[in-house]
Formats: sequence, structure tokens, C-alpha cells
Amino acid sequence: METRSSSFSELGGRLWATGRTKEGPEDPLKRAEKAMGKEWFAVTAFPLFAGTFGTIASALNVCALVEPWRCKVVNDVVNYVDDPAWLIGINACSIFFGVMANLAILPVMGDGSSSLTKRGLNSLNLVWITIVGGFLASFILIALVIATAVALPLRSPLKRTFTQAYYFAIMAAVLYSVTSAFIVYTAHMLRRSQQTREQIRKEFSQGHRGLKLLTMLFMAYLLLGALVFSQIEGWGYLDAVFWADVTILTVGFGDFKPETHLGRSLLFPYATFGIFILFLVIYAITSVVFERGKSAWEVRLRDQERRHHVQKRNKDQSAESTQAKPDDPPSDSVPRSKETIAHNEREARRRDFSTMKFIILRAARKRILYSMSLWFFFALFLWLVGAVVFYRAEKDQRWTYFHAVYFTFVSLLAIGYGDVTLKSMLGKAFFVLWSLVVVPTLTMLISTGTEAVGIPYLTGLKKWYSQKFHPQPPKTRKHLSAGLVPIEQLPNNIHDKNHLLVQAIKHVAIDHIKNQENPQHEYTFDDWEYIFYLMGVLEPSSGYQNANNGDRGNGGEKSSPRLQRTGLEEWTEGGQILDWLHGKNPLNVSETLTEWVLLTLVEKLEAELLELRKELGNTAGM
Repeated sequence: METRSSSFSELGGRLWATGRTKEGPEDPLKRAEKAMGKEWFAVTAFPLFAGTFGTIASALNVCALVEPWRCKVVNDVVNYVDDPAWLIGINACSIFFGVMANLAILPVMGDGSSSLTKRGLNSLNLVWITIVGGFLASFILIALVIATAVALPLRSPLKRTFTQAYYFAIMAAVLYSVTSAFIVYTAHMLRRSQQTREQIRKEFSQGHRGLKLLTMLFMAYLLLGALVFSQIEGWGYLDAVFWADVTILTVGFGDFKPETHLGRSLLFPYATFGIFILFLVIYAITSVVFERGKSAWEVRLRDQERRHHVQKRNKDQSAESTQAKPDDPPSDSVPRSKETIAHNEREARRRDFSTMKFIILRAARKRILYSMSLWFFFALFLWLVGAVVFYRAEKDQRWTYFHAVYFTFVSLLAIGYGDVTLKSMLGKAFFVLWSLVVVPTLTMLISTGTEAVGIPYLTGLKKWYSQKFHPQPPKTRKHLSAGLVPIEQLPNNIHDKNHLLVQAIKHVAIDHIKNQENPQHEYTFDDWEYIFYLMGVLEPSSGYQNANNGDRGNGGEKSSPRLQRTGLEEWTEGGQILDWLHGKNPLNVSETLTEWVLLTLVEKLEAELLELRKELGNTAGM
């Protein structure tokens, strides 16, 4: 994903500040922002979905192998029909390809190409192994499912039905296909990405492998626990898988429960560690995808809003130009003092600064609203569509759709009364996959709801309580420019400026250390003006003085008056003015502002000291 640089120089700061960076239709920043969403999905979301669901697919594939796929029901007694040897053997091959695909992607999600090279591996080859292995496992399972339904029918009048293993095979085939398609899309997008291989490597190494390993640990823990309890309690293995899933997800229907003393004793550590691992998986999902995705989503919304205001500003400027009377003298012919120009530009910058602050706040609110809406509708979809599947699966129990909606609701919220339970093979098999998707979804819905409502409410309640019962004088953070003379009267020699530069660095560093709980410091407009004064952006250029003295430029033509702060009429022409609505302004960086300011000031001080060394002739080590 395209990330903005974190300093004035790397942002092309002087070009932005002096208005020489235009945002035209072919602006590289605009093209990068358009691709930002696709690259984020390619580098973050798709690998995560492929990594987690690929592991779940292999686990379901194991469930599809351990029991026969067909059974006959006589007087409500289930008798399994043994599968032919060729079906078992080919099914085992699908597990081999699926596990191989999952293991091959792990090094790619790890520390990157350097460690792979040391081991004699190639990341591209590993990605191909993952894609081919996943599709092969899927095609094998699809072929076996069709062959079982067509070539291995059960004779009537016996009641024909398929077991949980058969439905696990169908779900595993679907997940293998989806995850392999995700990885193909990821490889395609990264091939077109503007990022370097090193940047892509860093993106993949930030939590993807940890999440995949946690998912593998969780599924292995669930399957091995089911194996142990099936032997202790005398359950069928897939019934034990259903019980383990219901237990660790804290639903607890009560249709399967330990009856032996040993089983009840082992339940204590098994459920405790299982829930702990589940929380780790959910936390990893939150940190890898959604915490990192929030900034990309917010920047995208912010840039859309920002462009809207830029277009409105340009439209207003054009309207003012059009409405000017023909007999009015042109603005260039009206003499204006340096102080008047500086004041007009300062007020223009102040208006744009306030607009940008409003845009940032509005984008943050929009992102929270959109995120909450997304998870709400996804949870609603899982609730109602899942109810359709359970309604069809439990038709022998004479369920109505309302019964299914009620069952999915108590399962979704982990209530689990146990008055309505699953009896069918399809219902129990589908519940395992459905619940593994529902629980993280509900967690993310609660998380976004807390961010939107809970945190502001608790913050306001804490503030009210403190003011009501423990009133204290308000703590104010000293502004960076506090106590200084007006910006126009600041010293302009290099030594005094370097001294002020050191003071500013000290102030920012101390402020950051004392307020680490709130690193996103809100710098005022005057603070920013002072920062750009230290950067040398707000100094008059020699062109202004030459113009006032009547000097001539090359070729005998009069040189036009030029300031690094010029008139308002040059906005739409990319004139030299600090444009707070430009895409590369410092408020639009993804890093914290304190980090940006500190790094910017240190870079400026380093550059000034380097110039002094050159003037003194001390070039050793340069």
C-alpha cells in the first residue's frame, strides 16, 4: 500500500509549501491514492483471508477423511456405509495438497526474501506451490463429491443420507477455491503495484504469519481435543468436533456434554486454553487487518473530501474573476505593500488550515460510521442467510424459518439455551464453519460500536466526574510558538534561527515525553507558521526586492515580483503559497504529527550545520 513519507524533505515539502507542486489529472499522488484501496486489499486483507480460511479448509478436509461419507438410517438408527478404498486414497491426496499449500505460504509471510534466499527458497515458487496446491485440493474434493453422489447411490427403501464428513468435504472444496483465487488476485495486484519488493515484504511480515500460525494452533487444538473427548465419552469423532466448537466458542447447547469424571476434569484446562487461543486469534485479526486498514480507509475518505473542497475553492475563485467589472483596474496594477500581501496570504492560509482540520474530523467520523455499518450488515447477513441453511437442514424436525432465526440468534450472541438444537448431519457440519466466521464478525461489530459510542461516552463521563467532584485547573500544553514575537519580526540570520531551531526540537521532544498517552498533539496554526519560518519557507525571495528596485531580468525585461508568499490570485495557477488543502500537506500524513515535526526540524538543523561546515571548509567525512 502506498504510504506517505514522514518528513518535510521526503514529502517534497518545499515544493508543496511554495506552491510548485500541482495536483493535475495525472498527478502521481492522485494515481497512488486511487490504487491505495486495491493495494491494501492485495497486501493485507486478501492474504489474511487466504491464510486463515486456508487453514480452516485443511481442518475441514481432515474431518472429511476420518468418517465415511454415506450412511443408512433404519428406525432412526444411523449405520455408516464404508467408503471404497479409492475414495479414501484420493481424499488423502487432497489433504496432502492442501497442507502443502498452507505450509508453502508461511515463509512468504515471514521475514522476507533474505531469509528465503539463505534457505535456498524462492518466494515466487512458494506462491505458485500455494496456488496450485489449493486448486488441486479443491478440484479433487469436487470430483469426489460428485462421484459419491452419482456413482455410489444407496438402494431404496433405505433412507439415503450423507454424513457430516461429506458436507465437510464440500465446504473444504469451496474454501480451497476461494483462498487460491485470493492469492492469485494478490499476486496480480502486487505485480502492478508501485511498491518495491522490500516494501511488499515488510507489509507481509507485519503479523500475517503470526495470525496464520495462531489459526493453525487453534484448529489443531480443536481437532485434537475432539479426538481425546471422543475416546473418553464414546462419541463419534465429528460429533466431538461439533462439541469442541460449541464449547470453545462458549455457546454450549447442552446436547453433547461430558458425562464421565475424566471428561469433566479435562474440560477445565481444555476450555480455558481454547478460549484463550480464540481471543489471541481475534486480537490478531483486529491488529493485522482492521487497525492497519483504518488509516488507509480514513486517508482515502479524507482525500475525497479534500478534493471536493479544492474544487469548490477553485470554482469560487473563477466566479470572482468572472464577476469582476470590465472597467475595474487589474489587481496587479494596484500597488500593495509587502505587509499587505503577507497579511492576506496568512489569512488565506488560516482559512485553508481550518478547512483541513474540519476535513480530518469529518473523515474520521465517516470511517467509524462506514466501518460500523459494514460489520452490522455482514453480521445481519450471516444471521439471516445462516438461518436459511439451518431451516433447510432441519426440515425433519419440522422447523419453521422463525425457529432457524431464533436458533442462529442465540448462537450468534453465544447464549445457547439448548431448547432448539441441531440433529441433522448438514446442520452440525455447517454450524462448525458458520460459527468460526460469526464470532470474529460479532467481535468486530462490538469493537467498532465501542469506538463510535462507548469510548466518547466514557471519556465524556470521566471528564464530567472530574469537573464535578475533583475540580482542578485545566492543564494546557504550551504552544510551540508561545511567547515569541510576531512572525514578521523574527530574526533572519542563520545563527539565531539555528538557536530557535534547537529550542523548538527540545520543546517538541519534552512535550512528546510528557504526553505519551496522547502522542497526536494538536499544533495550532501559529505553531505551523513558526515551523515553516524555521524551515525557511516564509522568507521573502530576492525577486521581490529586485522588482521594487526596478531591476531588469534577463533580456532587459522587468522581473515579476516574487515572494515565497504571493497573492491570492495565484491559487488556481499553482502559485507560491502554503496550500493546506494540497494532498501533501503535513496534516495529511499517516504518521503522528509529533513524529513528523520532530523529524522535520532535525533534518533542517542537520542541513544548516552541514552548510556551516562547508563554509568553514571542513568537509572531512562528507
